[in-house]
Amino acid sequence: MTECKTEEYEFHPLGNREVVGRFDGGDITTDAGGLLLREVEQRTGIIGRFAACFRDYRDPRFTEFTVEELVAQRVYGLGLGYEDLNDHDQLRADPALAVIVGKEDPKGEHRRVEQDRGKALAGKSTLNRLELTGAEAFCTDRYKKIGRDDDAIDRLFVDHFLESHKKPPLRIILDADAIDDPIHGNQEGRFFHGYYGHYCYLPLYIFCGEFLLCARLRRSDIDASAGVVDELKRIVAQIRTVRDRDGIYGRYFNERIQGMGTEQIFIAAQSPWQNCFVERMIGSIRRECLNHVVVINERHLRWILKRYIRYYLNSRTHLSLEKDAPEPRTIQPPELGKIVQLAEVGGLHHRYERRAA
Repeated sequence: MTECKTEEYEFHPLGNREVVGRFDGGDITTDAGGLLLREVEQRTGIIGRFAACFRDYRDPRFTEFTVEELVAQRVYGLGLGYEDLNDHDQLRADPALAVIVGKEDPKGEHRRVEQDRGKALAGKSTLNRLELTGAEAFCTDRYKKIGRDDDAIDRLFVDHFLESHKKPPLRIILDADAIDDPIHGNQEGRFFHGYYGHYCYLPLYIFCGEFLLCARLRRSDIDASAGVVDELKRIVAQIRTVRDRDGIYGRYFNERIQGMGTEQIFIAAQSPWQNCFVERMIGSIRRECLNHVVVINERHLRWILKRYIRYYLNSRTHLSLEKDAPEPRTIQPPELGKIVQLAEVGGLHHRYERRAA
């Protein structure tokens, strides 16, 4: 915010017009565009939901700023380009930012402490404590009284993504990426990354389209894929699980699934086409077997399927099993003889073994 003065300066005229410099325009800000961010929050409520992921142990009698106001001040500051917390020692006196945050007293004229009057927002130290306090906040601690729930924050990203769709999407593509974040000081965990050629962190981001589902700060002395599987398991589990109605899924299973916030989708009883695993198996049988034979009767069909299943489990290689079969095969050394071809499923498929001459 600029502090205005009352002096007036005259400049050379422009044609018949006077050019005068005056400083009685009142409070002036360069961050009026932040009002658009406030409109986004009014529609989505994302900052309010983010603030709900924090636990406040402060005494309400001595509290001037709600958690939502503190979170909003920091988030809006980042959105306006003020990444350094030191900037908030000046921003706290900006009425425009106070309006964006939602302070009813944007000039801070009615603050409790006289030295705080004229500053409607929190200072850098208050925001710093908010950022640095994790889940270890206690009501008895002098400073660490606002703790965050990291699990709730993780769930918020996925919840926001799910709520953005009126209908469940037919396909979800998760894009996981590691991006270098250069650092220029002696920050904790700094490491020189040979590929990027500088000291950096290596945060993990997971997107689905334009929606951020995960942001995890990491050191850079790790493999780029570290932790990806665990994050994907968490995200996919929160979205949904598909299961049949087998009795193995009892009350305990249902309680755990509901506690994870996972949606359950039940397939219809005796309806294999709704079971993705059964559907995939049926597709394999059709493409690799039944499309290439003429079935005479039920007995013939049973004969074919019995031999195909035996071939599928004992001989057919699977890429997901590192080109092994579901029933692991023993390694045959060259001493056993030459490799020979053996017919399977009536000659429709083959397996290969070493046999003595």
